[in-house]
Amino acid sequence: MNITARDVQLLRYLHTVKVATYKQIQRDVYPDYKLRSVCNRLAKLERRRLVTGSQNRLHSCGDRVISVSKEGFEKFIAKGEELRCELKSEAITHDLNLVDIRHSLMKLEKVSFYATENQIQTWGDTENGIESIDLVRLNSDALMKIHSPKKEVWCAVEYEDSEKASKRYEPIVKKYYLSGEIGAVFYVCKSENLVRKISKIESTLFPGDQPKFFYQVKHALHKNDVISFFNCNGFTLNFTTKKPDEQVMNY
Repeated sequence: MNITARDVQLLRYLHTVKVATYKQIQRDVYPDYKLRSVCNRLAKLERRRLVTGSQNRLHSCGDRVISVSKEGFEKFIAKGEELRCELKSEAITHDLNLVDIRHSLMKLEKVSFYATENQIQTWGDTENGIESIDLVRLNSDALMKIHSPKKEVWCAVEYEDSEKASKRYEPIVKKYYLSGEIGAVFYVCKSENLVRKISKIESTLFPGDQPKFFYQVKHALHKNDVISFFNCNGFTLNFTTKKPDEQVMNY
C-alpha cells in the first residue's frame, strides 16, 4: 500500500483531535472522496496498523471511530521532542463534539490560528508559535488567535456537555480572569441551561469587570454563514465564515 501525502495528513489530523468518526474524517480530510471510499482507505490503513478503530455506542447510534496508532504516530508525526504522547480519547463523545466545534471555528474569517489541547500538550509552547508556557498551563480545550486590523488576540475555547455543580465551574472562570494573556474565552455549551448557569457564575464572581466569556450553544455553530457569540451583558460578536478556498486546516 502506498502511503500518500493525504494519508499522512489524516494521521496528523487524528493526533490533533484524538478521535473522529468516518463522516468527520471525510468532511475534514477527504472531502473529494465518497464515504465508501473513505471507509475503504481507513480499512487499509488499519490493516497497516497506522490507525485503530473502536465502536462508540454512546455517540451517533454506535458509529465506529478512528484514532492514530502508536506506530502511525511514531512513523509519521513524532518530532523527537514530545512532552507527552496521548493517542486515544478518554472522553469520546466530548472529543467528537470538539471535532465539530474545531471545524466550525476554523472557518471563521478572523481566526488565524487554532490548536487543540492535544497539540498544545504534546509539544508545549514550541508548537505553532504558542509564545508562552502560561498558555499551555491553562489546559484549554483549544487555543485560537483572532485578528483585527490593529492586533491579534489569544482566545481560549471550552466545551461543556454535561451539567456540574457550580463550584466545578468557578475555578475555570477564575483562571481565565487571572490570565493576562487570554483576551476572551469562547465557551460552547450543549444546552442553553448550561449557558445560563456558567454566565451567571461569571457575572457573580466578577460583577464589575468587562466580561471575558462569550457563549453559544453547539447546534448554533453549524447553521449559518455568520456565527454569533454573546456575553453575560448581552453584547454580541458576529463572525462570518471564510470562502471555501480560503479555509486552511492546522495539521
